[in-house]
Amino acid sequence: MKTETLVSIFGLTKEQEHDLRVVMENPAASDYKDNKIFHLDNQAAQLVLFDPLVMATLPSTSHWKDYDVEDSEDASKKVLLTKEQEQVIFNQFNYARYRVAQLKKIVENGPKKKFIMEMLSWDKKARERKALIVELNLRLVVNIAKKHKMYHLDPDEMYSDAHMGLLAAVDGYDATMGYRFSTYAYWSIVRNLGKMNKERSRREEIVVSQIARGDYDNEDSGENELLIDESRTRPEIAFIDKLKVILEKNKAGLSSQELEVLKIRYLGEGKRPSMASTGEKVGLHSHQVAKVEQSALGKMRVAMLERVRK
Repeated sequence: MKTETLVSIFGLTKEQEHDLRVVMENPAASDYKDNKIFHLDNQAAQLVLFDPLVMATLPSTSHWKDYDVEDSEDASKKVLLTKEQEQVIFNQFNYARYRVAQLKKIVENGPKKKFIMEMLSWDKKARERKALIVELNLRLVVNIAKKHKMYHLDPDEMYSDAHMGLLAAVDGYDATMGYRFSTYAYWSIVRNLGKMNKERSRREEIVVSQIARGDYDNEDSGENELLIDESRTRPEIAFIDKLKVILEKNKAGLSSQELEVLKIRYLGEGKRPSMASTGEKVGLHSHQVAKVEQSALGKMRVAMLERVRK
């Protein structure tokens, strides 16, 4: 049954409606790593996994928020899990998702409000367990991000990429395998950093190639899309800003004539001047302007690639 139908039938709140859509439409919400404990009677399984004495041994928070500052007071309060605590939390997380998967099948086949509410309750427990695991491993995220820091990336982007790798690791880790989560998460985070950096490098190569070819904007539009396109991502904008610096500070070793042509053509306000009007300003014919520009953009491309690959 469609989510819209369930919402209209049972009169859920906006929050419940949102959570229900996530559970019903996102396969990851009911994806879990199996454990033989889960297949006990539900009451018995919950008694084993959520026993009050067991719960009392688990940390509720890492008390560590300012993870970008190495000497932060919060950093000294970080909580390290024992292997046993780690297994308990992951078993609780995966059992909550296991129950979501069970109840999701029931709701799909013959929905009743009590099953929907129970499913949403277990989904909330799963999200809480995941949030705790993530918080308790923030130091790992920061250490790896700093170790693999790349000069041309925004630190916030690095931490975001590493954090995404950690989230993927939580979903993929199987506590029954016997190895520590940090070992598994390390490689997941590193892989995600490499993947995201490869994607950024690909985008940068495209921008550089466009510069070298001179085909990166539509001259008929009267706008320089490379420099003013508001749809670009923050990494692309930062990359374009570096291009501006190379041009403004002549990091590419341009001749005075090449520098003058590119500044007129690409650093001016409003409509970009045509080859002919640029030629009138620098005392060249339009075909000569095109030749000078092609040479200058070739030098720009070399300079930019050198900066990207350092």
